[in-house]
Amino acid sequence: MIYVLLAYFLTGFGIAMEDLEERDKNPINARGWTFKPTLKGISFIILTWFFRPMMTWPARLSFNKAVVSGMIISSITLAWGSFCIWGCFWLANHVTDYFIVHLIVAVIAWFCLSIFIMPFFPLLMNFIMLPFGFLLGFLFPQPDTTKDINWCRNCQHYKKSKEFENLMKGLWQSPTIPQSDKLPCTITLETAEVWKAHFGLDPNKNRTMFPKECPRFVRKPQ
Repeated sequence: MIYVLLAYFLTGFGIAMEDLEERDKNPINARGWTFKPTLKGISFIILTWFFRPMMTWPARLSFNKAVVSGMIISSITLAWGSFCIWGCFWLANHVTDYFIVHLIVAVIAWFCLSIFIMPFFPLLMNFIMLPFGFLLGFLFPQPDTTKDINWCRNCQHYKKSKEFENLMKGLWQSPTIPQSDKLPCTITLETAEVWKAHFGLDPNKNRTMFPKECPRFVRKPQ
């Protein structure tokens, strides 16, 4: 149990230090408490870091999926830290029986782990989370929100065009308007101004695959 508590404290302290480092590197995205760091603020991070992944989930995730995935990430992080601390003390036990030397060896071992092993933990976490990701995707399927968008694929006038819609080399990235038979629209004469304005946008910056807010949009029945 002592290894788990120690791992919890050290992980929380490490996260607090990462927050302070992020403030220096990228103040715009830094957390508010880092601009006036106090012992109380650092203590709060140390005590609550386990719940952070559950509170800062991406908007694309459902609440239930975010909570479960956050618990898995935090639990694996805590288990990893506990295992590393146990390993440090296990090594120290095999080196000496003197308490002070024992503690020094454990600290040195932890310091070496922090430098040479810990940086690879995020990569290890990605491999560990792969099977959990598939399982969570099965248990908490994401709703199809594309059906609510006012874009060509949900319009009655839409026609499929592979040449236009290819994600990498599609005609939607063309510097000029393609021929009307290549556009994903059956009423190209009525929507000529829409397409003209759409292809006036920079394809590398603000042009999407389909025009936005087309006045001729008619939602096709579900």
